[in-house]
Amino acid sequence: IGNILTLSSPLGLLITLLQYIYVIHLILKKDLIKAYLAHMVFVLLSLSAQGTLGMFDAGQLSMYNYGTMKIIGPIRGFYLLNIIFVILFRKRCPNKKTLLYSLFQTLSIIFASGIIIGLLGCLINPYYSFDSFVDNTIYIFVTLSTLFVLVRLIEENTVKQAYYLGVCAIISGIVGSFICYTLFHITSHYSVYDIPYIADIAGFVPVLIIGYFTFKHRIPYWSALLIFLFFSMDMMGGKSFFQLGFCLTCLIYLAFFDYDSVNLVKQRSSYMRSLLVVVGVAVVAFVGAHFSSESMAFYKFQSALSMFSGDISEMSRSPYIRVASLINILHEGLSNPFTLLFGKGYGGYFEDGLNLFVGIDLSNGAWGDADIQTGRFHSGHDTMVTVPFFNGLIGLYLILKICWLYVKKIKFNFLNGVAFLWIILQFYFNTLTAAIGVFLLFA
Repeated sequence: IGNILTLSSPLGLLITLLQYIYVIHLILKKDLIKAYLAHMVFVLLSLSAQGTLGMFDAGQLSMYNYGTMKIIGPIRGFYLLNIIFVILFRKRCPNKKTLLYSLFQTLSIIFASGIIIGLLGCLINPYYSFDSFVDNTIYIFVTLSTLFVLVRLIEENTVKQAYYLGVCAIISGIVGSFICYTLFHITSHYSVYDIPYIADIAGFVPVLIIGYFTFKHRIPYWSALLIFLFFSMDMMGGKSFFQLGFCLTCLIYLAFFDYDSVNLVKQRSSYMRSLLVVVGVAVVAFVGAHFSSESMAFYKFQSALSMFSGDISEMSRSPYIRVASLINILHEGLSNPFTLLFGKGYGGYFEDGLNLFVGIDLSNGAWGDADIQTGRFHSGHDTMVTVPFFNGLIGLYLILKICWLYVKKIKFNFLNGVAFLWIILQFYFNTLTAAIGVFLLFA
């Protein structure tokens, strides 16, 4: 709540300084695990600039919270603390028999190829973007440095603490956003829509659906889901529909088909199944009845449905741009098998060789004016475009493989579903989301 209320205000600096002082105090006391957990909790509850789009004029936004306050240039304070923790924990042996370590290995391979190919591209191709290369390198650093420490902290007690802190952070994020919206009417903007401002961590609320049978504290559980549902009627984005669809599918599978689940055998009953069906139908009916044809949620729902039209020309603008980008990337790859398999690396670009962007307004999306004017696009939309672009089909295969391994373990811990919400839907999105995703998978 403090971070949201002091958004872009120097008053937020006071909160942030107290947080940094607390973490550094614990480090000096050599209470390193507690210091790192505190560090990550402050990161989880931070706010990214992406959520503030349209709230401030260009160049007028300064972020003062723990996870986004800049020290020098693009370097944030929490990046420097990540380096300190890497140094402090470097002598600990990583637990190599865990899925988290497999994730660390997979991302290390993908990131190394992206850096090497991108660096060579920046040296020999004047159209490669060094700024894009730097931005993605920072994303890599945050992700791998967080994983580097966490694979060395896999102990039963530490993981239990992380689970408790992670779940509390998710619930606090959505509840805090609701309080700030209802009492202080703090809103953000998306295109022409005025929507409630939502903390980044609240984007992971749908994963709580999977934990329906195992979540012990019902009041905070239902509070978080109902608030998310309330917000969804006005501002649900395209990703949210896929998040909800995935999490509901997992819950239905666990309730009706996974008879080997160690967590659910004693709790599964006809009564609970019936309740699940009734609640599910009621939720769908409630959202459907309250969808406004002028709301962002309705627009995004229509856009999501248009993806299954079978004809790219009939798609809405948002999914059309994503599909057209992927088609252009794959088309370029056919003439250069190396980039098809390994991608163009960080800083690379693709062009609209098939003229799929002709007549399409690209000004309100992931590209800046320079990319649009030159026709050389240095980024993509979402995982399924960006990963093939930067890391090729091999990189996409590795990402999908590690995500599937996590999905198969959802019955043991519902937070494994974060792999889908982060890796499949929001990979390469921003460093804060990456840090949140990694910590929740650790939990």
